[in-house]
Amino acid sequence: MAKKLNKEGITTGGAIKEYHITQTIDAFSGTDAYDISLSGSLNVVGPINGDPNIVNSLNVLHAISASWAPGSGRESTTLFYRSSSTNLNTITFYQEGDLTETLTIDTGSIDTSGFFTDASVDLNNITFYHKENILQTLTINTGSTDDFVKTATNTPITTYPYVPNNIEFTKGDNSTFNVSTGLTWITCSNIGNTIPQGSYGIIINYIGSQTVTLDLQSSNIGDTLEIITLQSAQGAVNLDYEFGSIKVGGDSSLVGGAIQSSTNLSYPTFKLVYTGNNEWHLTNYLDNNMIKNNTSIFESLKFL
Repeated sequence: MAKKLNKEGITTGGAIKEYHITQTIDAFSGTDAYDISLSGSLNVVGPINGDPNIVNSLNVLHAISASWAPGSGRESTTLFYRSSSTNLNTITFYQEGDLTETLTIDTGSIDTSGFFTDASVDLNNITFYHKENILQTLTINTGSTDDFVKTATNTPITTYPYVPNNIEFTKGDNSTFNVSTGLTWITCSNIGNTIPQGSYGIIINYIGSQTVTLDLQSSNIGDTLEIITLQSAQGAVNLDYEFGSIKVGGDSSLVGGAIQSSTNLSYPTFKLVYTGNNEWHLTNYLDNNMIKNNTSIFESLKFL
């Protein structure tokens, strides 16, 4: 809070004390903040300066007129710089309403011979090249390369289960991970086989004439099974689903039942889609007897 000039203790014929004088000097020199009240007129010769970061308001009581007050019609903004533009190392300021009155400031040298004008990227390194001296470079390392993928190659997985369309990715630390772009293929060489949950291609390569059983699992909606029977498997193929039913068109196996190719030497192929609610749907089926003997799918398949 600003102080006020105080004449307490000042009397005619009395002693003049130091603070009687210093408070006035401090008030008008700005040493301390004082509220100054004037009675009468004030004539000022020279500029009135203020802090450019503070809006200094001037309140005038009982004023008759103000020649340059905002709204008087005589104020002018043409002396203000309202816009600017840049060109290389110069900034030009333009006055309001008069683009010919400008102020241009030179910010320094425009010599570009010391500039880096090109750059290249190699993994996690960015290299900047000097305009005049291509041997003078600046390389910035942006971080570890351990997690970066360096290469990707088609590397079939030939161990069980088979993934012929596997893509192997190699990271910066030379570790690898695999991504399959299609079905993973499983070979079934025994008469009893449990098929894991998910989408798979299944090759029945059992050798003999006994029935080959595939035990299906509940899966995710949209998962598919594609089944191929090689000619070494001369018996029937049984698809058993103990958790639900297998639908074929409008017919269905019993809950916990199965469907089975009905004759030997048929070498059937199947395609099934899991639709949820513990149901597999047979969407495609073909065997040798359907072609040779002109039999229908319902003559070729048994519901168990």
